Amino acid sequence: MVDPRFDSPHHAVLGRATWLIQTNDLVEDVTENGSRIRRFNRLDLHLNSCYAILNKQCFNNALPGIPVYWAEHIDIQPDHLHSNAVYVPGDSVIKDPYIAIDDCLAGKYPLDQLCLLHEMVHVRIGPEFDHGEVFIAEFKRALDANKWEVMGCIDAPRFSSAPNSG
Repeated sequence: MVDPRFDSPHHAVLGRATWLIQTNDLVEDVTENGSRIRRFNRLDLHLNSCYAILNKQCFNNALPGIPVYWAEHIDIQPDHLHSNAVYVPGDSVIKDPYIAIDDCLAGKYPLDQLCLLHEMVHVRIGPEFDHGEVFIAEFKRALDANKWEVMGCIDAPRFSSAPNSG
């Protein structure tokens, strides 16, 4: 029996085949700053398993258990920018934090997991940091901890941020 909390509105895995499930089970969240996230209202087993695996590999299970959803549309304010993924830390309007990944990335390995790892870095450093030096340093650290596998590089050497001395 399938746990209804993890009955994906996006995919069902039957053996080795993945089938798209059409549903109208969408929720639109609007944050304090007016960003709009139209997401599926059920947790996806694959996405949440990836979160748990990456949390263990890259963050030593230090990140909180945050649900991850597929999203039909992500509109970030104030400039109405479309995003492939977003970490919603919770605010006065949306009480519980979550991560949403645009469903156009479903099944597009490694892009789906790379976007997830990107948002997990935001969870780690906090929402007050943008994509500056702190974010870049933590993202590189997480990639090294994962041996760059999330990039599809199963044989990639570990890179150092130190310049070559030779």
